[in-house]
Amino acid sequence: MPWSWAALQQVQAASLKPLALCLQAVTLHATAAAGGGGGAGVGRLLDSAISHAYRVHQFVGGLDAACVQALDALAPLWHAAHGTTAQPPQHRRAESTQQ
Repeated sequence: MPWSWAALQQVQAASLKPLALCLQAVTLHATAAAGGGGGAGVGRLLDSAISHAYRVHQFVGGLDAACVQALDALAPLWHAAHGTTAQPPQHRRAESTQQ
């Protein structure tokens, strides 16, 4: 079956914009639901969004800055929904640039 590797790279790159939009929509929904006591549904929504982001990350081979920023915005909401107080780990890229 003939295949164009350039087409795969275009599909991979195009996958990041919908992911960033999805994560932003989940953040808005979770923020609104947190004020109204969304409960376990918000936690499951956040888990699904993070799982989806991981799958896209594996397909694409990484995330762009918009996706990383959207995931950073989800972190406090995820911790609040799951009742954890742990701080999210810092990104290795940020650590390497500080040296």
